[in-house]
Amino acid sequence: MKELSLHILDIMENSVSGGATRIEVNIYVNEVDNLLIIQVTDNGRGMDSETMTHVTDPFFTTRSTRKIGMGISLFKQQAEQTGGAFNIKSEPGKGSEVEASFGLNNIDRQPLGDVAGVIVNIAASYSDIDFVLNIDTTEGNFQFSSHEVSKILEGLPLNKPEVMLWLKELIQTNMTDLKMTN
Repeated sequence: MKELSLHILDIMENSVSGGATRIEVNIYVNEVDNLLIIQVTDNGRGMDSETMTHVTDPFFTTRSTRKIGMGISLFKQQAEQTGGAFNIKSEPGKGSEVEASFGLNNIDRQPLGDVAGVIVNIAASYSDIDFVLNIDTTEGNFQFSSHEVSKILEGLPLNKPEVMLWLKELIQTNMTDLKMTN
């Protein structure tokens, strides 16, 4: 994966597969401490201790369609290559939390990528799940909730092309205003 947004998508898809009804993506940028932190939490099934011991092994997956699961292991590797850290917590019946920190200005850090597109596309695909995006920088913060937007739109579906374009522009504009750098 060439962009961090694709890692975010991979983890959100894991959360969808895990039965989550709420998936929250938190992105923190702290230029003073040279940190980019990405955290994805969900309220899905969670993982048992056996699964947790293997979750960062690239040759382990709970999927039956293929025998490898590179996403989490690559995300961990990317964080550690920039001097950052990786942590995952999970409890059966309570959900999971994946957190990776990156050296913000580290030459090895992948670009953030199309976070807005990832959030909008997955929210348009799973209208029954609340996708929340929180962005916090030294410039301010922004929050997006797919269910809150659905209420405001009064039944207009999020997967309507005009709505998807508007939502993507909304998120991108706020990220630009917060001086989010790739």
